Amino acid sequence: MPVSRVALCLGPLVYISVAVCGPPSHSVIAVGGSRGSAAAEHGALRSLLSNLSMPSSLRDEFRFGTWPRTPANAWRDGPRQGRRTLGLSTLPERASDQPDVAQGRWFFDFGITQYWPRLRPSQKLIADRITGPNRLLFPGQFHDVTTFRDARNDGTLLLPFVGVGRDLSDAWSLSGYITGGSRRIDNSQRFNGIVTLRADFKADLFAFGMKASLYPLGRPTGDAVETLSQALKASRFSIDQGFEVEYLDGHGVGEVRVLGIPVSRTSRSYAEWNVSYNPGLSWEMPLGGRWSFLLGASYHFHAYRPTEFDGWNFSASVRVRF
Repeated sequence: MPVSRVALCLGPLVYISVAVCGPPSHSVIAVGGSRGSAAAEHGALRSLLSNLSMPSSLRDEFRFGTWPRTPANAWRDGPRQGRRTLGLSTLPERASDQPDVAQGRWFFDFGITQYWPRLRPSQKLIADRITGPNRLLFPGQFHDVTTFRDARNDGTLLLPFVGVGRDLSDAWSLSGYITGGSRRIDNSQRFNGIVTLRADFKADLFAFGMKASLYPLGRPTGDAVETLSQALKASRFSIDQGFEVEYLDGHGVGEVRVLGIPVSRTSRSYAEWNVSYNPGLSWEMPLGGRWSFLLGASYHFHAYRPTEFDGWNFSASVRVRF
């Protein structure tokens, strides 16, 4: 049976010598170092490939005349005359061309937020109807009732929130969030064992909003963060612009009883929607990998009853990218 021996050049010194005996399943591949018969073996391989029963378009893939002789040529030459060639020109030139798979573009936020509204009208109403009269009737015995302003000053108007967002680029991100909760404050005082004063307040809040964040120095990355000093050094701040839609349902009741019998009662309720514009700043510190910690501060300008609801908002949250 005739034997054809051909060679493939893998470099300046090494050739692969292929002996073909009958069917392709019985082909034998050997590696040698001879270079003298390279031209003859190369021509034999061309003749062999031309006689194979394969489509002409597939044979073009194996034409050795189009293969770059050195890797350097592959970067420069690329495909020639419409033929597809396998070369290094199909690879990305640098690692930055690859997408940021390690951190991801989407993220979840979960944390707490502290509202700091002005509450001027409601506080004046309490002073006029409860605080002032009872100071005159029970001097030295009456103590100011606890209100939402006291809870605000104590930092206990805390609400949980969750959000989701996307990094649009290394400088911009867009996110949305929802928050809500209920808070009740009860007051009860007794004077001379006869008179009982009750002052109860309750508020339910639900809000959702959106925020766009600009990172002037670029978004922080936490791939190389291992220590606190590295995390602080990698931290970045953002300039935030957002809006919020709020629904507030509030109730206030003041009651005076003498020997357990109600003699005076005043109440006020409201349920209303409101919209606010919220400019602010945030600070993001990477914790490593996909996790980061954020602190934020913004001021809420409300469209309705600004003297009651305008004020600062502070937040702390954890962000995980995916």
